[in-house]
Amino acid sequence: MKLSETLTYTDISQLHRLAREWNCECNIHSKNELIQSLFHHLTNKYQIHQEFLELSSGDKMFLFNLMFEKPREYTKDSIYAKARQACLKEEEARSYRGMLERALEKGWLFRVSIRQDEKFIVPDEVRKQWRSLLLHGIQGMRKEEIEGGTIDDGTHHMAQDLEILCNYLKNNHVPFAKNGAMYRKHIMNLIHLLHVSEELPTESWRFGYGRRFREYPDRFALIYDFAYHREWITEDDMMGNVILTERGFQFLEEGINYEQLTKDLFSFWLLSYRRAIPNIENLTRFISLLCQNQWVQERVLVEQLLLFTSGFYYDTPEDVLKKRIITMLNYFGFLVKTTLCDATCAFTLSPGGETWF
Repeated sequence: MKLSETLTYTDISQLHRLAREWNCECNIHSKNELIQSLFHHLTNKYQIHQEFLELSSGDKMFLFNLMFEKPREYTKDSIYAKARQACLKEEEARSYRGMLERALEKGWLFRVSIRQDEKFIVPDEVRKQWRSLLLHGIQGMRKEEIEGGTIDDGTHHMAQDLEILCNYLKNNHVPFAKNGAMYRKHIMNLIHLLHVSEELPTESWRFGYGRRFREYPDRFALIYDFAYHREWITEDDMMGNVILTERGFQFLEEGINYEQLTKDLFSFWLLSYRRAIPNIENLTRFISLLCQNQWVQERVLVEQLLLFTSGFYYDTPEDVLKKRIITMLNYFGFLVKTTLCDATCAFTLSPGGETWF
């Protein structure tokens, strides 16, 4: 909804609160004058930049999630849930209700009633201005800086490796151990067939990123979990084997649309990682905008995103960004990676990433 339309539907008491917050010099008894004055203040780049600098970490997290989410309208329950989620980042034990009230006072969010239906809305112009501010100043690398680097694309490789997994189970007898995971020999055989060779995990704490994340390497675990979720493979307790199901045989026989399969895998990844990283969709969308039409160093991406990222148990916020998000986006082929001469790396959005985001 446009800001002018939102202001029209907004209760007069919220408009008066906004006028006091922004020190509007106008006739507050004239709704038309009030709306015009508020429109000017709420879209003023300098003012919102100054406001951002004064925000607490929790308010910044809440603001970030509001501006980069797809939904632009929220019910009362859903907006409270978003505020509670942001409070997890807040050092001070402040009420999420207070955070929501501040968002209403500052004009990031509006409570409107349309046909007796109460909604919370982020107007289009407000979203555009805040996104522009948060994305401002990210300088991509010059062309000569990336020349000579090795390029890692990865387009459709995840989908192709899923096919390899199913074919391996079709052609091999694959027993599993007491914990339900394949024996090391078969894991290593499979990994050597895939596009990305991963080391077996050594951390004892591994949990929170999928059903078999504990036993298998990150990328392979996601591929395996997806196949299991689709019921293309199963762990047969009677036989003690991981086997290809009837649906799995059908999947191989029908012909594979790698582009659609990659998208399905990506959606499954978001779902699998969302418990550990509640705002994962917002973070991936922000990364896609930062890397659009330019190469950005991994260090710069991490610096920009740390403020909006929470750790997960033994994963620090930096671990979450590097290992759980940026690396996985490269695996999907949505981010193209180049390794530079000094062993650092940079990323740009791929054509497939542009289509998806």
